[in-house]
Amino acid sequence: MDELSADTGKNTVRNENITANPLGRVVNLSHSSTSIEGLPNDFVAGSPLPNSLLGGKDDLSLEGRKELKRLTGARPVPFLSTLAVTWLSIVATMAVAAWMDAIWFYLFAIIFIGTRQNILGLLIHEQTHYLCSSHPWADAVTNLFAGWPIIVVSVENYAKVHLAHHSFYFTEKDPDFIRKKGKDWTFPMKPHSLFLLFLKDLMGGTFFHLISSKKIERQNQIRRPQVLPGWLKLFYYASIIALSVWFGIWKLLLLLWVLPLLLVLPVIVRFSAICEHKYDVLSGKIEESTATIILNKWERALLPRLNFNYHIYHHYFPGISFCNLQKVHALFEKEGLIIKENIFQGYLAYFRHILNAP
Repeated sequence: MDELSADTGKNTVRNENITANPLGRVVNLSHSSTSIEGLPNDFVAGSPLPNSLLGGKDDLSLEGRKELKRLTGARPVPFLSTLAVTWLSIVATMAVAAWMDAIWFYLFAIIFIGTRQNILGLLIHEQTHYLCSSHPWADAVTNLFAGWPIIVVSVENYAKVHLAHHSFYFTEKDPDFIRKKGKDWTFPMKPHSLFLLFLKDLMGGTFFHLISSKKIERQNQIRRPQVLPGWLKLFYYASIIALSVWFGIWKLLLLLWVLPLLLVLPVIVRFSAICEHKYDVLSGKIEESTATIILNKWERALLPRLNFNYHIYHHYFPGISFCNLQKVHALFEKEGLIIKENIFQGYLAYFRHILNAP
């Protein structure tokens, strides 16, 4: 059992993954003990998720490890093609909305574009691990076409948060773990309480908190060089504002870009975070706090998440691109390392579990 120290206000837990790893490469699991700071004294630890794996990289056959090596590394073509298709779909949706000028299509466009803004955010995540390219141009392209469009997010700032999450998983140095605490992230939860959280997101109540949470106080913990000058960002936003006013599309941008950012994206981010990790698990084990969810075709179509439903493999192998995570799962299944009954078949099965788990 985890111990709660009344004297120190710290939770003493077993931690499986505190090896510092600034680039977020393959995580090495090792047993150690740590004290979790920053948790409220009334923090209630939740039950772990069912482990979906029987082993890790070291349990693969020689041929399996060779296949894993082939799957590892940057994949610029899938990255850039996803970026291009995402922007084409956004621009096309805006153009059709302006042409139709119908309320129902505006509502559809707001939701659809919000899902595409989420894809841009996921591409920032990809490049944080250098999965487009390790060359500086990839950071620049990602900032210009993914980070800056969703406002004040950049690869270099996000890297400080996200790579700390990988390197210090579920410890006091993991900013994701520390900030996602309290009743809003504790399960089981009554369905109406979860609904109210999503409603708060949908009303615009959490966007600025979402943005500020992507920054980290320990600025010197993990560094990522800034490849574009600071003044360029100001010029970037000023140019967009000026051009939108000049061409008379500023109202369209407010409606179909800013509104999805404020109302739709926070809902998707919360939904995704819940599906990635169960943040009230204090064991520090990736296997007990990360779900594997097999999605239906309609789930993938409604909310494309770049294979984030195979998130445990991303933590095992951060050097593998999103386009190959499903292949990693297939490899583990072929090698007999999957516990099929512990894999969730769709979002509904997963939410039923976490909402009702003891």
